[in-house]
Amino acid sequence: MNWLSKESMEKWFDLLPDDVASCMSKQDLKPTDQDNDIVRELETLKNGREILEYVLSKADIFADFGRPKRIRFLAWFAARDYPDVVRAIQLMTDEESAGGATDGSDKVAPLFMADIRALVESLGPRVAHSIVDASTLGIIRGAGFEVASEFEMKSGGGI
Repeated sequence: MNWLSKESMEKWFDLLPDDVASCMSKQDLKPTDQDNDIVRELETLKNGREILEYVLSKADIFADFGRPKRIRFLAWFAARDYPDVVRAIQLMTDEESAGGATDGSDKVAPLFMADIRALVESLGPRVAHSIVDASTLGIIRGAGFEVASEFEMKSGGGI
């Protein structure tokens, strides 16, 4: 299956929750003639290092992907069961070491990092909601009253 094809990308995009989709534009889905070859070649690679080298060797293509395709690629990559996948993604997104690099990382690292930042920012409210619900706020409120009461007793008067 070509998970980078126009049809597949559109179906994937339509399934995204609104908060996730908000960090990218459906107009940025950029199908190319190379999508089939890229997917076929990626799926033959055996570890994170090989995928990293492949991406860097085709930095111009990955830079032109657009945010939706890069995020989908990152999701595919992160789901690989390779022991070095985390390190490879770290190297792929390392903007500091990319400065002046000629291996392609200077082109893709800032883009992948910006994509990840945008995704994280779009998920911020969801994460905050999951952390701070009514029950959690009730516990915090109760603990606050306890601390205030204890402080009042120790200080011998009102706050």
